[in-house]
Amino acid sequence: MAQQKTISADTKDGIILRRPVISEKATRLSETGTYTFFVSERANKIMIRRAVAARFSVEVLNVRVVCTPYKKVRRGRLTGWNGGYKKAFVTIRPDQKIELA
Repeated sequence: MAQQKTISADTKDGIILRRPVISEKATRLSETGTYTFFVSERANKIMIRRAVAARFSVEVLNVRVVCTPYKKVRRGRLTGWNGGYKKAFVTIRPDQKIELA
């Protein structure tokens, strides 16, 4: 029998919700009830849903995830990698709000 894990905003591997995205698009989406967060690259939709519900005490209706890959960059002769990230768009009930500021 496999045991079920209880997942909150923090797990033994680290933090699921890193920080909210502050941009014009994210601000415009937050007016309609969709909030945007940078999340851990190991987090899935279920973990993100539970973390947002636990941290902000809201009911989550929908979670969409966007993964941006690492990119190779060059500066002169030196090459390196630009960090990739994972972003989550979380939709909550229309009568609820999340105060980010």
